[in-house]
Amino acid sequence: MDTMPNDILVEVTNRCNHACIFCAHRKMHIKQGEIAPELLKRILQEAYAMGIRRVGVYTTGEMFLCKEIETHIRNAKEIGFSYIYSDTNGALATKENMKR
Repeated sequence: MDTMPNDILVEVTNRCNHACIFCAHRKMHIKQGEIAPELLKRILQEAYAMGIRRVGVYTTGEMFLCKEIETHIRNAKEIGFSYIYSDTNGALATKENMKR
């Protein structure tokens, strides 16, 4: 039985502003950065064409450190994703950031 996943998780940045003891992020030795808006938009378009309707913008990094987070979320909405979600450690979840 072939089943398509319900959602896709994308890492918008691998930068983090914490060093939590339970997270492997602090032990990773990789170049830090973020995904280009054009690349993520293409990935989202392809996922949407395959029937994916939910997208999670996070993984090992803190989403509020992503300079293009507003662009990524706007693109996902314009493509038609019905549910866009994320996680945060909360340190940068100010009223201004949450409103954006």
